[in-house]
Amino acid sequence: MISGRPSDKLLPPILLIAVTVLLLQFTRLPQFGLWEDDYWAIAPHLYGAVGNLWAAVVSSFTTWPQGRPLNHFLPPALSRVGTALGGLEGVYVLAAAWLALNGALVFLIVRRVISEAAALIAALTYLLFPADTTKILLVHAAHVQGAMTFLLLGVWLWLKGGPARIASYPVAGLTLLAFETTFLPFLAVPLLWAADRKSTIRTWVVHVISCTGIVALDAAIRFSRRDARVSDAADHTGRSIYRLVTSMYIGPLTSGRSLFVSAVTGLRQLDAFAALAGVLVVLGFVAVWREIQSRRVPVAEEAPAIWPDWLRQTAAQSCSLPWWWLLLGAMLVWCGSYALTLTDYPPTQTAGRLTSTHVAAAWPASLAVAALYEGARRRGHGGSRVAAGLFAVWLACMAGYHHYLQREYVRAWHLQQRFWRQVMTLAPEAGPGWTVIVDGIPGAGSPVIYSNAWSDDLVYRLIFTTGFGPNGPAFGHLGCLGRNIEFRRSGDTVEWRPQFWGGPFVRIDPSRLALLMDDHGVLRRVTELSTPIGTLVSAAPSTTLRTTWPPTPVSRLLFPERFQ
Repeated sequence: MISGRPSDKLLPPILLIAVTVLLLQFTRLPQFGLWEDDYWAIAPHLYGAVGNLWAAVVSSFTTWPQGRPLNHFLPPALSRVGTALGGLEGVYVLAAAWLALNGALVFLIVRRVISEAAALIAALTYLLFPADTTKILLVHAAHVQGAMTFLLLGVWLWLKGGPARIASYPVAGLTLLAFETTFLPFLAVPLLWAADRKSTIRTWVVHVISCTGIVALDAAIRFSRRDARVSDAADHTGRSIYRLVTSMYIGPLTSGRSLFVSAVTGLRQLDAFAALAGVLVVLGFVAVWREIQSRRVPVAEEAPAIWPDWLRQTAAQSCSLPWWWLLLGAMLVWCGSYALTLTDYPPTQTAGRLTSTHVAAAWPASLAVAALYEGARRRGHGGSRVAAGLFAVWLACMAGYHHYLQREYVRAWHLQQRFWRQVMTLAPEAGPGWTVIVDGIPGAGSPVIYSNAWSDDLVYRLIFTTGFGPNGPAFGHLGCLGRNIEFRRSGDTVEWRPQFWGGPFVRIDPSRLALLMDDHGVLRRVTELSTPIGTLVSAAPSTTLRTTWPPTPVSRLLFPERFQ
C-alpha cells in the first residue's frame, strides 16, 4: 500500500493511464503516417519553425477560419513542435501525451465526486471509448482532443470553486474555437455539485447566464464573419431543429452500442501482439485497483470538500455522490452532447474521420460506466469485485479492438505509399504546372480510414512543394470522387476544378497532362480518358524513368527508400 504525500497516491493511476495509451493506441507509432485531413493541417507544417507559431496565432484569430481559429492553430502547432522534437514520430509522441493528459483530467475530476476506483474506470473508459476511432489521426489528436482538454480543464476548475470557477468559463469557452460540440457537456457541470436549495438555484442561474454569454459572443463573431456553418443552420431553421432533436437519441444509441459491438470486434481481431498488450494493461488495472481498495479510506473522507456539512454527513452513510444521480446526469449529458450534430448528420458513423462526432460523448459515457461501477461497489466487496472483473474483461476486448484500428491505419498508409509510387513512376515527367488524372476502380481500402480520398490533390501538391502554391500540380482520381469533380469547356480548352469543395477552375494543358487508369489498385498509363464533357487526350511524351524525387517532407515519408 502506498502512503505519504497525496501526490504519491496519484502516481499509480496516472502511470496506468499513460501506459494504456501507449500499449493499446500507439504501439505501432513508428509505422504511422498521414491520412485525409492531416494533409491540410499537419503536413504543410512539418519541420516548420516553432518561432513562427505566434504569427499563426495572429493569422487564425484575424481570419477566423470556419469560426474555429484554434482548429487552424492547434494542428500546425502540434506538427511544428513535434517534428522539432523528433520528426513525425515526435508528433505522435505528443499526440499520445495529449490523450493521456485528457485521461488524467477525467481521473482527477471523477475522484472529486465519487470513489477513486470509479475514477480510474472512468479514465480508462474515456481513453478507450470506441465510437470515436480518430484518436490516431493527428489533426484530431490536436484540435478535437485539444477541445476536450479545454472542456475537462474547465470542469475541473469549476469543481474547485472560488476564483478557479470564474476561470473555468473562459477556459471551457475555448472549446467553441476548436470543436464546438465539446462545449455542450460543460453546460451540465453543476450536476456534479451539491449545496442547499438556495445556493443550488443561485449557482445554476449564474452558470446559465455565463454560458449563454459565451455562446452568444461566439455566435456574434461567427455571424459577423459570415461563417458558412452558422449561416446554413440559420437559413434552414426547421432542418436544424429536426437534426438537433433527433441527434440526441441517434447519437447515444450509436455510441452506446459501440461499447458492446467493438468488444466483440476486438475478440475477433485479437492477435498475439494485442493479447500481450491487453494482458499487461489488465494486470496493471487489477494492481492499481487493488492498491486503491487497500487504502480503506473512511467513507466520510470520500465526500468532496466542496460539499456542505449536511451532505457530507449523508455521504458518510451513502458514500459520496449518489451513484444513481451521477448515472442519470451522465445519460442526460450523453444525449445533449449530440445537440450540435448539424453538419455531419446523422451521428451514425462507426468508422472513418467523421466518427469524431462522438468525441464529446466520451466524457458522459465514462461517467455512466463509473456510476454503474460505483453502484456495484456500494453493495459491498463482492459487487465491487464482480464489477471490476467485468470491466477487466472489457479492457481485454478493447486491446484487440484498438490494435485492429492501429493495423488498419498502418495498412491505409502502406496503400498510400504503393499508390503514389505508381503515380510517380508512371508519370516521371509530371510536376508543378502539370495535370494528372486517374480513372477506374481504386483498390480496396481500409474500412477505418481512407487511403485514397478527397485529399489526393493536396497529397500530390505536397509531394513537390511544402505548401499549396498556385502552380500545382493538379491531381484527381475520378474513380474515387466521380461527378464531384467538375469539368467545363472554354473555347478550345478544357478546364476543371480538382478541389471539389471549391476553388478556381484550372486550365488543362494537353502537353502537360498525364492520364492513368486504375484497375483495383494497379495503375497504367493511357493516352485518353472519358470525362463528362468528352474525351481528354494527352499530348505529353512519356519518359521511361524518374531520375529525381522531390526532397519534401511528404515525399520523404511516402518514399523513404529513395532518400536512404
